[in-house]
Amino acid sequence: MSSKIAMRQFPVQALTVKRMTILKSISCFLRFNITSNLLITFNLFRYRAHYAHIIDLDNVANQMKPPFCSDGEWSSITSVTQISIELPRPVEEQLGFYLKEPDIKKIRASFKSYTKTTPFTDVDEYTRRVFDYFLFCLETRPEYFSQRPANESTFRARFIEPIIKPFVFIFKDLMDLTWDEISSTSSATRRNFQLTEGKRRRIGSKTDDIGSLVSIDDKELLIFELSGAPSRLPVRHSGDDQIKLDGCLVGVLNNLLEEFKECSFELAKNLKVFGFQTEGFNCTISVVEIVGRGIYRRRTLSRFCLPTRVQDLYYLYDLFKTMLGFRNELAASLDIIQELKIAKTRKLQVEDPVGDYMLRLPPS
Repeated sequence: MSSKIAMRQFPVQALTVKRMTILKSISCFLRFNITSNLLITFNLFRYRAHYAHIIDLDNVANQMKPPFCSDGEWSSITSVTQISIELPRPVEEQLGFYLKEPDIKKIRASFKSYTKTTPFTDVDEYTRRVFDYFLFCLETRPEYFSQRPANESTFRARFIEPIIKPFVFIFKDLMDLTWDEISSTSSATRRNFQLTEGKRRRIGSKTDDIGSLVSIDDKELLIFELSGAPSRLPVRHSGDDQIKLDGCLVGVLNNLLEEFKECSFELAKNLKVFGFQTEGFNCTISVVEIVGRGIYRRRTLSRFCLPTRVQDLYYLYDLFKTMLGFRNELAASLDIIQELKIAKTRKLQVEDPVGDYMLRLPPS
C-alpha cells in the first residue's frame, strides 16, 4: 500500500521541481532582458552624447531632442524665426525696367537702353551679367536651352556656373571655386579622425563643387550638391543627398573652427557654412551653424527656380533675392572669420572655448 502511495506522489514531486525550474528560468530571462535593455539604453545615451546632432529647422516636428540638451536649450534652438530676405530696391527697379514687355526683342531693347545716373555697383554688374546670359540663351537657342540636360556636368555648365562664377567675383580674391566632382577635405578629416596607425587613409565624401577661402589655406565654406540632372529625376533622391550635404557641412564647420578652437563660443557660433543643392531646376541654399555642445542647426536660407523659357524670366526676381541674401550671409561669415583671427592672435583666455562645443558626426 505504501509503495502505491509513493508511486502516486512521485509525479507530484516531479511536477513541483519542473515548476521551480521554469520559474527560475523565467526569472533569469527577465533579469537578463532588463539588464540588456539598460545596457543598450546606456550605450545609446553614451553614443548619442559622444557624437554631433544636426537639428533641421525645416522639420522641427520630427526632430529628436538630444539626451544631453535641456528643455530650455532645446526651445531656444528650435524657436528661431526665419529671416526674411528682401530684394534690394535698385535690383527690383532694374528687373522691372527690363521686363516691362513679355516680348523677347523688347526685353533686349530695354536691357541695352538701361542707364543709371551713378556708376554701376558690383550688385548692378552681377544682375546685368546673369540676366544677359539667360536672355542671350533664350534668344539664340531657346529649344536647346529649355531641353532637360541629360547629365550633371551639362546642367552645371548651362545653369549653375553662369550664376555662381560672377557671384564669387563680388568677393574678389577672398574665395575660390573648384568645379567637378571632388572629395571634400573636411569630410576626409572626419573619416580619418583617430585613425589607427598603419591603417589606410580614407577619402572624403564626393561633392559636386566646393567654394573655399583663399585667406585660410583654402578651407571649405560652400559645398554644392547637384541631385541628378533634370532629365534623370527621380532616379536619384534629393533627400539622401541633403543628408549627405548636411553631414558634410558639419565637417566643413568643424574644420574651420579647428583653427580657432581656443576662441570664445559666443563669437564662433556666429560663423556659418553654406550648402547649395539642386533638384531638377529647383535650387536651395542652406546654412549650418553650431548652437550648443555637439548641436548643429540647419536651416534653409532661400529657394528659387531656374528659368528655361521667356515667360520664366520672372523667376529671376527670386533668383536675385536668394543670391543677394546669400551674399549678405556670406559676407557676415567672412567678417566673423576676421574677428576670430584677431581673437586668436591676441591669445585671450576664455571660459567657454568653442573647442569644448565641437563634436563629430558618427564615422561613415
